[in-house]
Amino acid sequence: MDTAQQTLMEQIKQERRSAKTVLSDSLAEGIAGGVVVVLSLVGLFNLAPELMLPVSAIVMGVAFLLESKSISVRILRLLGNLPKDELSGEQPHVGVTAEFIAGTTGVLLGFLALLGWRPLVMVPVVVIAYGSALIFGSGLTARLNDLEDESSGAPVCVTRLFCEAVSAATGAEFLFGMGAGILGIVALTGMSPVTATLGALLIVGLSSFLNGTAIIARIKGTLRK
Repeated sequence: MDTAQQTLMEQIKQERRSAKTVLSDSLAEGIAGGVVVVLSLVGLFNLAPELMLPVSAIVMGVAFLLESKSISVRILRLLGNLPKDELSGEQPHVGVTAEFIAGTTGVLLGFLALLGWRPLVMVPVVVIAYGSALIFGSGLTARLNDLEDESSGAPVCVTRLFCEAVSAATGAEFLFGMGAGILGIVALTGMSPVTATLGALLIVGLSSFLNGTAIIARIKGTLRK
């Protein structure tokens, strides 16, 4: 096997490893989002709502951190497919994402709330951060999916179908972020803070669950090739 073939095989193996990493992170993200949905519903049914608030916030923070890692790996996969001369000899790297900031904030403030330090302030602030991350991250997610579709080599009709589906999902993510942010602000004003915050966490958890399952479906298609 010549050098060109060895390089090609190594690139294929590296891409499959990256795809499996994204798959495992997205699976964990979807599970975490589903857990947040369940915990929020439990709290909304008035079963230990004061405990459900910080626990849901922490779990959701972990989901955002997993999503941030998944986004970084997907970007590096795309950069790895570019010709080396287009990278100007620099090592590809990904900066801090909105999801990483929101996830870190959520975990830290969630633990403070769990310890009893002003939970009806900490958790609403967290859900506002989560809503903001969904709003600011929706554009990046859409563009990232477009680039992956363009580089997938799929037929035009299939790519167009993916683009339409992604546009709908991006719009939903933006609306989820707006809804969560509004409910977080309402909670900070003191209007049914527990119910409003749990409702916001329910929305964000549902968004994370849908996002994780959507990426899993895309990556599974890649691994079948």
